[in-house]
Amino acid sequence: MKKVIFIIVVLGGVYKFNPGLFDFLNKTNGAFNSDGTPKIMLFIHGDCGTPCSDAMKHIEKKAVAYEVVDVKNNEQGNKDLKRYSKRDTLPILVVGREIYYGFEGKRYNELLYDVVGESSLDWQEREVFKHHFYDDGTPKVVMYGASWCGYCAKARARFSELGIEYVEWDVEKDSDANDRYQVLRSSGYPLIYIGTNRIGSFNESKIIELLKESKS
Repeated sequence: MKKVIFIIVVLGGVYKFNPGLFDFLNKTNGAFNSDGTPKIMLFIHGDCGTPCSDAMKHIEKKAVAYEVVDVKNNEQGNKDLKRYSKRDTLPILVVGREIYYGFEGKRYNELLYDVVGESSLDWQEREVFKHHFYDDGTPKVVMYGASWCGYCAKARARFSELGIEYVEWDVEKDSDANDRYQVLRSSGYPLIYIGTNRIGSFNESKIIELLKESKS
């Protein structure tokens, strides 16, 4: 019984400081248009202030069709939001099956790439992502890491076990890779991408899912 209580307490602490780790529990079938293309939805609140207004301005600059849902005094809007997330940290961007909480321009650009292509990226991001694709346009699995990183070693071992081809760059030994890592704005290792899709640390189910989608 004590072990169960301990595990609950630990999970509660993890959720408090990094609730994003539990997003897989909230996964839905995603937001899609009638033709099957990813739908872009931005959930805001009328009193959200700068983060929400900046998010709207950012997407509008991309000249892409998207739906704004203001959940303030909006019962249906709140119901729609709960279809995609049990968290209420606004703004929330939904693009197909992907969900992003808050506002960060570079992460928005990465998510919008699947809908509008390179026009969603700034020039630095375009240069970075050239390294994330093969010559035929198919996405690579890439990992930014360091030789001393234990989580990187575990990721390498699991990639090998799964037979997944990947490219690794040691950002502490490769200055060009470090420049790309800085553009991508990460604070830890490993940083894994499949094309423009950010995995972050090793997430086996998401990697397999995205690889299947890229081959379909």
